[in-house]
Amino acid sequence: MVHTRKNLNSMKKKGLNTIITIPHGWWLHISPLARTNPEEWIVGVLRKGKASWITEKCEDGFETSQDAYNWGIQWIKKYNEKKKN
Repeated sequence: MVHTRKNLNSMKKKGLNTIITIPHGWWLHISPLARTNPEEWIVGVLRKGKASWITEKCEDGFETSQDAYNWGIQWIKKYNEKKKN
């Protein structure tokens, strides 16, 4: 989902005001796996390169899309911290 001002306002009205913005130059691709029982989600963490998007990490086994999103955000934060040092 692209977080436009309209989307964010709508989400706040629904009580979803704990959105964490994906850092600039990063992309999270979250998708359900092909099976429905048990339902499981996968996340791909991509970093923008000079000519294309680079898949840095993929992880599966999440019970919800929100769990996958949260994991991806934490992975990006750890990656960026390592790059600073």
